[in-house]
Amino acid sequence: MFIIESIISGMMAIADVIWGWPILILTSFVAVYMTVRLRFFQFRHFGLIMKENFGKVFDKSSGEGNINPFKAACTALDVVHRHAGPHRQVLRSDAGRSLS
Repeated sequence: MFIIESIISGMMAIADVIWGWPILILTSFVAVYMTVRLRFFQFRHFGLIMKENFGKVFDKSSGEGNINPFKAACTALDVVHRHAGPHRQVLRSDAGRSLS
C-alpha cells in the first residue's frame, strides 16, 4: 500500500502545482489567441448567438409535432428527476461494499 500512497501523493503534488496560476495563465492566453485567430467571432456574431439561444425560448410557432425549447427542457428535467431516485438508492447500497 505504500507504493500506491506515494503515487497518489506525488500526483496530488503535481495537480496542486498545475491547477493554480499556470492553468489560469494558460487558459487566458488560449482565449486571447483563439479570439484573435477566429477574428473576434464571439463579438461579430453576438446577435445571432443570442437569437439562436434565447430567442427561440419564447417562439410562438405552433404546428403538428412542434415543441418549443422551453417545454423540451422542462420535460427532460422532469424525466431526469423521476428516474434519479432508484439510481441513488442503488449507489447508496453499494457504497458499503469493499472492492477486494
